Amino acid sequence: VAHQIQSHTQSVRQCTVNLSNRRYVFADTPGFDHTYLSEQDILRIHHSPTRKQISCKPQTERHFYKHRITDNRMSGNVCKNLDILTRLCGSRAADGVQLVTTVWDKVRSVELAECRVSQLEANFWQPLVEAGASHRRFKENSSRCA
Repeated sequence: VAHQIQSHTQSVRQCTVNLSNRRYVFADTPGFDHTYLSEQDILRIHHSPTRKQISCKPQTERHFYKHRITDNRMSGNVCKNLDILTRLCGSRAADGVQLVTTVWDKVRSVELAECRVSQLEANFWQPLVEAGASHRRFKENSSRCA
């Protein structure tokens, strides 16, 4: 995790972890709200030969979409990113999407956070959830992983 304010990831980076006799390959790709790269650049990177090699014939491919539960608004960029994710995954791949809320350790009002989750699932995440995506709460060490 970078500590600079500007975007850090410039290309596809791969990390392989062997755990309990299983091999996990994580690919870090630039996000659509990148400081310097355009959306066209990001799409090219996501569809690059390097990216395709990483996910070549996976047993299960998962895409993690992180959302800070402490965010009190859905900005235009966040909504646009969700729309792009929905269109990239389509209904056939949505079951491989994990919608992950983070920064639960910074929540001041659990009731308000639960209300935000309900709004996300019923409105903003609805197309993905209806197509098979699922929501998970990342609570452990979440302020370091947002």
